[in-house]
Amino acid sequence: MSRARVLLLNAALGPLDYRVPHGMTVEAGSIVTAPLGPRQLVGVVWDADRLATEEVGDNRLRPLLAVADVPPIAAPLRRLVEWTAGYYLAAPASVLRMCLASNSALEGAKLAIEYRATGTVPDRMTPQRQQAIERIGERRGLVRELAAIADVSDAVIRGLVKQGAIEAVSVDIDQPYPEPDPDHGVPALSPDQAAAADALRAAVDAHDFHPFLLDGVTGSGKTTLAGHLAVQAERAGLGPVALLDMDPQGTLAPWAGARTARSPSFAATSVTRLAADLEGLRERGVRLVVIDTPPALTVAIQAAIHLAELIVVPTRPSPHDLHAVGGTVDLCERSGKPMLFVVNAATPHAALTADTAVALSRHGTVASVTVHQRAEYAESMADGRTVMEVAPESAAAQEIEALWDGVSDRLEKNFRRTVFTTGTLGGGHGVVRATAHSFGRRVLS
Repeated sequence: MSRARVLLLNAALGPLDYRVPHGMTVEAGSIVTAPLGPRQLVGVVWDADRLATEEVGDNRLRPLLAVADVPPIAAPLRRLVEWTAGYYLAAPASVLRMCLASNSALEGAKLAIEYRATGTVPDRMTPQRQQAIERIGERRGLVRELAAIADVSDAVIRGLVKQGAIEAVSVDIDQPYPEPDPDHGVPALSPDQAAAADALRAAVDAHDFHPFLLDGVTGSGKTTLAGHLAVQAERAGLGPVALLDMDPQGTLAPWAGARTARSPSFAATSVTRLAADLEGLRERGVRLVVIDTPPALTVAIQAAIHLAELIVVPTRPSPHDLHAVGGTVDLCERSGKPMLFVVNAATPHAALTADTAVALSRHGTVASVTVHQRAEYAESMADGRTVMEVAPESAAAQEIEALWDGVSDRLEKNFRRTVFTTGTLGGGHGVVRATAHSFGRRVLS
């Protein structure tokens, strides 16, 4: 082919003819770079008999500049471009642009600078540097990635670079991802979860369509947080504490069943029984109740918000979770109930964690303590315990202790605002009866 009809990615232009230089091979569907005045545009070689253009002599044709080392666009896709353009009265180049949304894939391999340990011992070894070298090991990544792996600041990693303990290397960013290991981190499934997984696998193996409804898959970490806060409240001397599970999935029940400690007490409840169960616990002298709610916005959550003194909203640092939390915020605002956001399952030193806290702060108070993604939380709950009981000196335990301090302070402030008021009808300062929702408090009169 010494002559090629090319559809450039410019909606203002129709197809143009170009000369194919000696030694270059193109076919219909080939992705090429062609000159247009002083510019260079990407285009696709098209079937000459399907797109008409003004014929010009071979001596007036400009040569193609390059052909991309990628498979050509197949004929069925080219026919779809033509049909879509005709049906919607759109320029073929506009439709073709949707098939080639990014030109970066045509530019070949790109290099990035990553860092790895060299084995050199720095002149001045600090505990943070020692920790970074040990945790990084054979890993390689950006400065912020290595800092997250080592749980140190970026400055520690940059200091090791200056000392020669970590070096920069150029890597191809287009390297394929490693093959996933299906045997890595196999979860411990409950009997119901295992049965659901078997059903999903069977449907996939059958290569047949089967509709499945996955109910309540959220993963915000509220159940783990509820259990840990209830235990920490008991440890902090606020007992007796009760833990109520409103989740129909009964996520907390296996943990409570495996727990050997007698506190906090645990019970399953429902939206129809919640008020009565709370009153019964109040009569038994329970001072604090932590309620684990269902994962989706339901009547049960509305009932819990109506009866609660403080709504703790755990939120993972991700755009999806930030969007999903809007419904809970609306319910709390309509009920006039205070909220406390907790950034949960966060990656240390990640910019998205700080961005999430800033975004949440526009809608309410954000806890000063961030709960990070740590395997210790799930591992400790496997046998009915918490991180405070398994590893009391760990960073995870310190996070929960500090978080409970913040929650406790917020509860106290809410109670004082409820009980004490100014500007009463009689003038001066007065004391009013606390609302019925002030759980386990002595009512002042």
